[in-house]
Amino acid sequence: MPKPAKRKMKREVREVVEWAQRYGWTFDGECDGSEHWILRYGDENVRLPATPSDYRSLANCKAKIRRIAGIPNDSGPAGKYRHEPHRDQFSLTKARYEQLKAEEHGTGGGWTTKTADEAEERREAILTRLAAFAELRAEHEAALAQLREVNPRRNPALARQIARKVTELELKLKETRE
Repeated sequence: MPKPAKRKMKREVREVVEWAQRYGWTFDGECDGSEHWILRYGDENVRLPATPSDYRSLANCKAKIRRIAGIPNDSGPAGKYRHEPHRDQFSLTKARYEQLKAEEHGTGGGWTTKTADEAEERREAILTRLAAFAELRAEHEAALAQLREVNPRRNPALARQIARKVTELELKLKETRE
């Protein structure tokens, strides 16, 4: 059973009470058995902290008041990225294509002074290099899969041979990227 308070309310708690009263909450100056202030909204009660020593307790009470009364959040959305559609996964092939395209054309807008034939030749060269890169990447993936399947304790020679092939392909991939 609530009882009248015998002490003075702290300033931060009083500000929350005044804010809540603007939205229809009532405060009768009552405390519960633990000396926590009580705010009422119809059948709902919210216990306010006796002191504002823990900054989260006031924030949590304010959030509970907002949820019960249907008051919109004044701080805006927590993060817009949560509501955006998922982005495509990173594509190494696409990134490599863009890198090769940037290398061929430079960053100064080289398209304006080049003829259509030269641009088509560059495009074909880029596509050829990209196809070679994709083949090399596929061969590397296949070699890695093959290496995972080999038991090095049962067949160490084959494991070393495949590991050498993987290393060579990684070096070729690195050279192609540069």
